[in-house]
Amino acid sequence: MAEIVVNAKDRTGRGKNAARRLRRQGFVPGVVYGGNGDNIAVSVDPKALQRVLRSEAGRNAILKLDITGKGATNAILKSWQVDPIKDSFLHADFYRIAMDVAIRVTVPVVAKGEARGVKVDAGILEMVLREIELECLPGDIPERIEVDVTDLGINGAARVSDLLVSAKVKVLQAPDLGFRISDLGDREGKRVPQIRNPKSEIRNLSGSSSVSATQAKNTRTLITT
Repeated sequence: MAEIVVNAKDRTGRGKNAARRLRRQGFVPGVVYGGNGDNIAVSVDPKALQRVLRSEAGRNAILKLDITGKGATNAILKSWQVDPIKDSFLHADFYRIAMDVAIRVTVPVVAKGEARGVKVDAGILEMVLREIELECLPGDIPERIEVDVTDLGINGAARVSDLLVSAKVKVLQAPDLGFRISDLGDREGKRVPQIRNPKSEIRNLSGSSSVSATQAKNTRTLITT
């Protein structure tokens, strides 16, 4: 995982007024905490935060946080706040890490391939579990966890215990928690009746019974936890 350098400045101002002044100057107020050090109030360039979040590792990117006058430390961007109207950063929290100490992180879960239940049975693939919690050393944090759904059809299932992860990574999610592609009728404990499409009925000129009808099966492909 690539390391990203973020330059920060120590700040002495505290409170909402000081934070507003800092934002008007084009900086984002933040705090550095965790590890064996004291909490440090800092200010950072918002472009640096954008660079972190747009990187392949995203929020789990390992940072070299270089604080003016206090040296550099390894950290991750633990959390941040964004103005919902201006879409600008309001605050950022950096968490110190040690490269030889395991940490807990959340990484995205990504479907790989096209599920048979979608391709063949015309279902809909719904990702309910989109993130998974892991524990590992900072240098072993995966960018994502891929789930191969190619062979999953209606009533197919894949559990967390089936995920292929590195031996250096510990999955904290329950092993029987997973993904299931099911028929909508099975989820409700009963079969969904076939539905006749009145538009597909073709009647002869005498008005007798229809000579053909298309029946639709109301199916839905679902990945559930």
